[in-house]
Amino acid sequence: MLIIKLSNIDDYLIDTVANSVKDAFMNVNVLVSPDVMLPPMSFFDWKRMQYRSEYIVKWLASIRERLGADYILGIGDIDAYANGLNFVFGEAYPEGRAAAVYLRRLHPSFYGEPDNHELFVSRAVKEVIHELGHTFGLPHCSNRLCVMSFSNSVYEVDSKTEKFCPRCAERLRLNGLYVSPRYVLSTS
Repeated sequence: MLIIKLSNIDDYLIDTVANSVKDAFMNVNVLVSPDVMLPPMSFFDWKRMQYRSEYIVKWLASIRERLGADYILGIGDIDAYANGLNFVFGEAYPEGRAAAVYLRRLHPSFYGEPDNHELFVSRAVKEVIHELGHTFGLPHCSNRLCVMSFSNSVYEVDSKTEKFCPRCAERLRLNGLYVSPRYVLSTS
């Protein structure tokens, strides 16, 4: 798994994200590229002032092999949307083994709230684990606490955990991915 920065990101955030991925997915090797790889400006929709997410994830898939990665995750402090949606926090392209997470709308300050770095990092980690779950073959989950539940707002991101429900964890295991017990919701 290669994590690349799609914009300048503070080292604490990228280190926390990388360590969370390593902790959550026990048999996934995680590397972080030291370079920033800005998405091409041709992916930017000037009318909406947002990137087209589908272009970014397909671009990531196209460079994944060249970079020698089995999987690739792009993360950037940018805003993006997908067809039919005003925005997305991230998107996965499982066939291309690629995913992206967009941080702009995860900042409390985006909503006029005071800066809260701990809350921002927690949101980022949840969205990274969520998009990687899709990349590893999981659909959205109906369990509102499961990290794989769909988030249509930042408040829904806040209300879910960074953990997989037992059913999603088992589906990952059947796909050859082992989730740390710390990242599985208790059944009790």
